[in-house]
Amino acid sequence: MNNRGFGLPEVLAFIGISLLSLVVIASFFKREYNNQLYKKSYDNIVEAKVDSKYYENLEMKLKRSAMESKLDTNIITLRDLKEEKLIDSLDDENGNSCDGYVLINEGNYNPYINCYEIYTSIGFNSKLLNH
Repeated sequence: MNNRGFGLPEVLAFIGISLLSLVVIASFFKREYNNQLYKKSYDNIVEAKVDSKYYENLEMKLKRSAMESKLDTNIITLRDLKEEKLIDSLDDENGNSCDGYVLINEGNYNPYINCYEIYTSIGFNSKLLNH
């Protein structure tokens, strides 16, 4: 009979089993933690949802004003339209002021607005506001 106690193979097996157990436990905690993060993130997305139809109407208001304009340029900003008195303001449903411009390309009028943290048209470029 061996009276020396645990040998090197037994100690290495114990360490290996312990590490494997820690990895399994850590993966369960990580999965649960990520589920909680995704759930919170999804809730924020639902709360931030806006009525895009309302903002599309603001874009159309900007477009109609630009079409009435006599300016001979490819970019007509909201500031230009205000100076011509073709539009008084572009406010969102909460009364916050929006900014925008219309790009004219081959007779097509493409409006872009930015209502800051609430809504921004796809393709909006703030550098074009100061052309």
